[in-house]
Amino acid sequence: MRHIVAVGRDNNLGWLRLIIATQVAVRHGLIHFYDLGSYDSLAFFRGTLFFFLVSGFLIYESYLKDQDPWRFYQRRAIRLLPMVYLSTLATIFILLWFVGPSLFVDHPLQSLIWLFNQLTVLQKIWPPAFAEYGQSFINGPLWFISTILILYICVPLIARAETYVPQTVPILIVTSLLVSVALSMRDEYDLIALDRAVLTAKSFDAFSVAAKVLHPVVVSFWMFGLGILLRRNAQVFIYFINRPQYFVAAVAVSIALSQTGFLPVDALPPFHPLYFFGYVGLALLIAFKTPRLPQVPDLSMGVFVWHMPIFKILIYYETNSLPVGILLTFMVAAVSYRYIERPIARRFAWRSSPKQSGSIAHRV
Repeated sequence: MRHIVAVGRDNNLGWLRLIIATQVAVRHGLIHFYDLGSYDSLAFFRGTLFFFLVSGFLIYESYLKDQDPWRFYQRRAIRLLPMVYLSTLATIFILLWFVGPSLFVDHPLQSLIWLFNQLTVLQKIWPPAFAEYGQSFINGPLWFISTILILYICVPLIARAETYVPQTVPILIVTSLLVSVALSMRDEYDLIALDRAVLTAKSFDAFSVAAKVLHPVVVSFWMFGLGILLRRNAQVFIYFINRPQYFVAAVAVSIALSQTGFLPVDALPPFHPLYFFGYVGLALLIAFKTPRLPQVPDLSMGVFVWHMPIFKILIYYETNSLPVGILLTFMVAAVSYRYIERPIARRFAWRSSPKQSGSIAHRV
């Protein structure tokens, strides 16, 4: 019999998400403002994987409590799509500002394709005319949002598959890890280079489009799936959070190995047992074992979405200041949350309210 971990508001998941989003923004700022490369110590904590873990931990069981795919999709769309649309508007504004209207006037068909891609889950597909203004230029975090959206789309399908194959989630986790292993063992494999090749590729055949869109989903599912398994297995969950000394030590040793060059962080596969154990445990420690902090507004998605456009505007005006960029990011994220995200969520909440009340009170 499965023992589900009950999750209420007595945790620091909101702070964990905000810390992760801030870490991602700081790392991007160090790269774009000061050209500090990958900045190994921060690169080691891959913030997006934490988000996948938390999403799997909270979202999957929330769907199983209701099992209404349409209502589930509504709730997820209300949470994520407004940020996608706002980011698209910001990208259009910045392109008009930096490049001028000729980019759209001279390439009307490609402009329509680009707009359609931005408003769906195809953000990684940039037509040739737009390729040099792709993710790393303006809206890098959209790859993460599109990946999360695809994972959410798959949740009802996975739940359905589990009625026939109960071990569907472990099978998908193993598949995700095997793909990650296969890619990391290739000498020429480099995730950043691959993403840039994906963004600038001019091929639009069905296979290349699928590869570009699904690549991050496949290699990221292992963490999403792990969150599902931890939520379902209370004994394993309790084991993790009651042994902080072990996973803190695991992270420390992994970082030390990366600094010596014995295990370079850029080549460090996320499935490395020592790193894997420490990474997951650290997330659980922050969320459930640290003293309960005051509830924080959910600015994490705003920080994710807005930091790159703000950084690029500052760089355009030769204001290469990470503190200023982070401050402006939080200000814009707070305004976005207060006047856009929260009103939209409240406006449509009644349409997506579940039939049953459950123990999951913390919103993602």
